[in-house]
Amino acid sequence: MLKKRICILLSFLMIMTCLFPAGSSRTVLAAGMRKEEAQAATGAAVDSTLLSQGNLRLIFTTDIHGQVVNYDYQTGKNLNRGLNKVYTMIQSARAEAGEGNYCTFDLGDSVMDFNSDYIYSQDTESLQPVYNAMSMINYDAITLGNHDFDFGYDYIVNQLEMSGLMGKCVLANVHSSINGDIVFGTENKIIEKQIKSDAGTDIAVKIGVIGETTPSLSTRTEGYKNKLVTEDILESTKKQAAALKEQGADIIVVLAHSGFGTETPSERSADTAYALTKIDGVDVVLAGHDHIDFPVKDKNDVHYTLPGVDKETGLVNGKRLVMVRDSCRGIGVVDLKLKLDGDNKPVIDNSSYEIRKVTEETEANQDIANTMSGWDSKLKEYCQNQVGNIAEGKYWDNYDALLKNNEVMQTVHNAQIEYASNYIMNNAPEYKDYPIVSITRYTKYGSDSGADFADLSGTVVEGNADSFANYHRYVYIYKMKGQQLKEWMEWGASIYQTAGTSSSANWNNILLSDYIKNEGGNSLVQEDFISEWNRFFQFEGVEYKIDLSAAPKYDYDGNKINDSNRIKDVTRNGVPVGDEDDFILVTDKIVAGIQSQANAGVASQVVSKSHVILQDIVLEYLAKKALLGDLEVTVSHNWDLLMPENYKFMLVTGSGAGERILSNDWCEELYGNLGETNYYKCKYIAGSSEDTDAPAVVLSSDNTSETNAAVNISVIASDRSGIKTMKYAYGVFNSKDDSVWASVATDGAMDIQNNIFTASKSGVYSVYVEDGAGNVSIEKIAVTNINPEILVKPVVNKIDNNDAKITGTAEPNLTIYVAAGEYLYDGKVGVDGSFSVKIPPQKAKKKLSVYVEDKSGRTSNATTVTVKRAGPNCPTITKLKNNDILIEGAANDSNVKIFAVIGETVYVSKSLGPTYYTKCKKYDENLTIKMTDIILKDNGTYSVTIPNQYAGTEVKVFSVDKLGRVSHARKRAVTKEAPNRVTLYETFDVERYVYGHVPDGNNCTAVLKIGSKLYKAKTDEEGYFTASVGVMSAGSTMTVYAYKGSGKGYPVEHAVKAAKDVYPERREIGIHIDAVTDKDKKISGKWTETDSKIYICAGNREYIANTDENGRYSVNIPARLGIGSPVYVFSRSTKGKMTGMRRFVVVKGAPIAPVLVGNFKTTTRYIEAYTKENCTLVLKVGPKKYVKNSGAYNKGTNRYYYTFNIAAPRAGATVRAYAQNDAGSTRSKVKTVQQVKVRKSKASKKNKNKKKR
Repeated sequence: MLKKRICILLSFLMIMTCLFPAGSSRTVLAAGMRKEEAQAATGAAVDSTLLSQGNLRLIFTTDIHGQVVNYDYQTGKNLNRGLNKVYTMIQSARAEAGEGNYCTFDLGDSVMDFNSDYIYSQDTESLQPVYNAMSMINYDAITLGNHDFDFGYDYIVNQLEMSGLMGKCVLANVHSSINGDIVFGTENKIIEKQIKSDAGTDIAVKIGVIGETTPSLSTRTEGYKNKLVTEDILESTKKQAAALKEQGADIIVVLAHSGFGTETPSERSADTAYALTKIDGVDVVLAGHDHIDFPVKDKNDVHYTLPGVDKETGLVNGKRLVMVRDSCRGIGVVDLKLKLDGDNKPVIDNSSYEIRKVTEETEANQDIANTMSGWDSKLKEYCQNQVGNIAEGKYWDNYDALLKNNEVMQTVHNAQIEYASNYIMNNAPEYKDYPIVSITRYTKYGSDSGADFADLSGTVVEGNADSFANYHRYVYIYKMKGQQLKEWMEWGASIYQTAGTSSSANWNNILLSDYIKNEGGNSLVQEDFISEWNRFFQFEGVEYKIDLSAAPKYDYDGNKINDSNRIKDVTRNGVPVGDEDDFILVTDKIVAGIQSQANAGVASQVVSKSHVILQDIVLEYLAKKALLGDLEVTVSHNWDLLMPENYKFMLVTGSGAGERILSNDWCEELYGNLGETNYYKCKYIAGSSEDTDAPAVVLSSDNTSETNAAVNISVIASDRSGIKTMKYAYGVFNSKDDSVWASVATDGAMDIQNNIFTASKSGVYSVYVEDGAGNVSIEKIAVTNINPEILVKPVVNKIDNNDAKITGTAEPNLTIYVAAGEYLYDGKVGVDGSFSVKIPPQKAKKKLSVYVEDKSGRTSNATTVTVKRAGPNCPTITKLKNNDILIEGAANDSNVKIFAVIGETVYVSKSLGPTYYTKCKKYDENLTIKMTDIILKDNGTYSVTIPNQYAGTEVKVFSVDKLGRVSHARKRAVTKEAPNRVTLYETFDVERYVYGHVPDGNNCTAVLKIGSKLYKAKTDEEGYFTASVGVMSAGSTMTVYAYKGSGKGYPVEHAVKAAKDVYPERREIGIHIDAVTDKDKKISGKWTETDSKIYICAGNREYIANTDENGRYSVNIPARLGIGSPVYVFSRSTKGKMTGMRRFVVVKGAPIAPVLVGNFKTTTRYIEAYTKENCTLVLKVGPKKYVKNSGAYNKGTNRYYYTFNIAAPRAGATVRAYAQNDAGSTRSKVKTVQQVKVRKSKASKKNKNKKKR
């Protein structure tokens, strides 16, 4: 055999010699060569280690968040990120590994950013550029993140299908809530690779891939209840890993859209990457979601505190776990060194990792960038839409944000407080007396470079929204206690370096180090926080001080490290905040990354969870301020830093600060700069204890929609000196000295009671708020939505092409109209202001106009709503008679499939199979699926072949599109032309009656044909009948129809079932059958229903009995039943439908009582007895016992006889026989031995006769 192989290899080598002539340094070895074969082929020794080792590279991206290009449309700047640059890095990483020696993955969250949100808002049908670009990268597999579900199930399915990424998708823990099937791609997959060994030979590797995502999917635009269900990541992965091993996977890689997590994550946790490394079979975990890099160089990183995390190698529990940051800032690379084990199977010998970062020099791939070409100019134009103007000479910046509040932060606070106040007024009035606290943090603070600070002047445009908040923030409302608030404040204060400790710390920043060493100065913040302010929380609605002489209570991640308290003098309007005081908190959603010891419990105290983007409410707030003129906000100086007097410190900030920092009396000079970052020498100057700051004031209307009624304006004011006075006046008043504030006349200011006043007409309202120290704020609000002459246009709820009604609210008792093309539908608005108007389902994208009209003919402005596409359009259906077998109609849509539902049966296409129905959203597992002929013609008409239907039966037709969406049902009722099709109830082979019903078939005749015999039965007034029939065989069929006069109903076939086959599923425990033996001639039992009929089938007969008041029943049977014979007892409805059954199998009974033959005297020496079966017979005569194990059978009498030779009995002795078998024993009647005077001659004669016998 070896010789033959060598010949083949030599032939192969000759061919290779032609292809690679002498002088070529390339060695080509056949795939799968053994060491000896390779040596024979090349004439040189080959190291066996090289033959059995190879490299496999895993390359991955994650959390792309729509960043297709390295350009930020909001800021108008080029950035070191973007899929166009990352793709270049992927190509390089692939080339380094060599063809076939790599896999490329993505871990989800491809959307949820400014770009993709804008594109979705403009066009829900087109392909998102990010998915288009991803399709060009040729990933081996992708999984989905929670934000991929932002725009709804239909949207993500459509995007994946259009881009071709559905075939790449691997997602195990998201299932259809309808049928439990995997919805996106596959739950796992095996990728087979032929990687090159170090000797150049091929090594076959099966890479098992599992995709997992956070169990909490984004419900930003729609919920997933009754659509999708998710599974715990760890439980899912355990199952998938075991399945992949069973399928032969050599290496298993988990693509986890999941954060790092802890040792013991809670059930359904979103953060499980660490725990995944502990699962048997899992070799590599690639993770995202957290927007962090891991491993990192900082050995003090919190992730290294977990057991099994190696600071040097980065291995976690001995396995490779790698995470990379979001927004295409880089890629993750894992290199696996594989070797063949003793079974010649590839295993991981060792591994390494690399996190490669995009740089300015990274080349951008133009093909990827071109996917944005259709939206590029639109996004740029949108980002330049004007919001308002900052007054000339004014700047809104956050260069000195570490020292005091500013307009940027104040704007976010005000927007959040206005939002929360409006929500509380309209949706949660039970919290109206709770003070509102806003928490926010900076977005632009020099994290990327010193140029990355908020710095606004002149015109503010849409693109400036990122100066106030980054895009990935939803606004949530929570409730909290004073103690929780103070602890969170402590966390925010941890950013600062403890006063006087800078000299004892090691500083990597050269300028800071120089300043501290040579000038004895201090750093204002801890070095780790200089370019990381993500935990520098700011609070509005309370007043407080931060004492830098105290050590920080919490570290960056919110872990408690000291018992000290930096937060001092926390007050609300000058009143100390108690630990048990209640507050409403408005902030961005508390995601896993900002949950800690410091804010423990707050995340679960949700009052409102929304999908409102923080940027949107900030822009809306600014737009309303712009109605009043230049943008102005009064900065609330509600917090102070406490340091030693003349304390020297360095402020590190952006180079754009310039003179704006130097002009402050606390800033001494510019110490130096590094790149775009400036370093300023500063000293602490204690402020005056006198309150000179005006109160912070936010005004919020409870209604901004068009109305003819007054609106309520809420006034949220706070100040450390307390609020003394609040007034309002109609009109524009800018000065506290305006006379309107001193007047109490009709045209003067009005006092504000309970922080609310009523605006009765449109216009500008000025609000005067004075604190306890005499400082005054004047805040204005433009009310533009009140017009008493109008009818308020209706508020219309969303409508889609599945809806058969349109709903909403309007002014009470008016007529509501819905105009849909040439059709007009009307209804009445209820006294509660709600309306619901029935309309036929409308086609997607159709515009409907909804308006109200009063009795005088006045009409409101119309509210226009566009019918959304929730699935295909509703088909039409033609009239259907009860002797028709076709449904015909028009589909009203393209690329759809048709199914029909009639009662409990769904009819699907025989040629297409049932999958399109079983995978669709309307799938009902309780319906019986039947395959039939369904024809859909090119002109859009269809036909469905169905059985004959009852008159009045509702027939529903649906269409299904390629995504599995289902139209609204088109319904029609069947009309009557003849007696309806007969319905027979279940018929079993043990029965002798057939029960049925002819719906709406009173006084007609039912005809049953069983074999060659016909049976007839008259229906009663309700159409029910009972037919007495002969013996029926399981599996046989009968034909049944009904007629009346000349109208003959549709004939149907009905199968006779075997009772034994259906018994397990129809067993009714409420029915009891007393034990039946082969000796019994009666069947009895009990049923939970009293005074009711019960049906007993046994021995080819059917008996009907009635239960008594105790539920007992009993019937006599003419003959005993054989052992093993079944007895069935059925319960039926009053009309004959079986509701349950019980079965008993006849068992062996104790023998029938034996009979003693004759009478016995003291002279008796033989006793004879007989039984009905051959069994053991025990004879007792007085104290003596005789046993015979069998008797002599007498065919004539069908009995077994037993003769016992006994000793002379004594007079008066009792005689009794006992018959015994396995089932028990019975006994004969007792007889007594009689005394007899015996004569010798007679006795001799008698004995002689006895012997003869």
